[in-house]
Amino acid sequence: MVQPKTIRLWALTGGVAATVVMGSLYGAGLKTQTQQSQARKAAQEVPIEARIAGLEQQRAHLLQQKAGLDKKLAEIKARRVSSSNS
Repeated sequence: MVQPKTIRLWALTGGVAATVVMGSLYGAGLKTQTQQSQARKAAQEVPIEARIAGLEQQRAHLLQQKAGLDKKLAEIKARRVSSSNS
């Protein structure tokens, strides 16, 4: 038979563990929110010319990716046509 002292010990241990877990999750959430707000502030402080330059670089990269995907799509369509003709 389990003694009441043992049950109380397990309940206390579970309560402490739950408190530690919830505290760490809450702290991690606060840290994430702080980092996001700092990143937003840093992005807003960047001069408009630098923002435009960054967006243009991103656009160029995306266009390169699109060209590669279009080429692959054309190859797949060509293989489909050639396999249906055979």
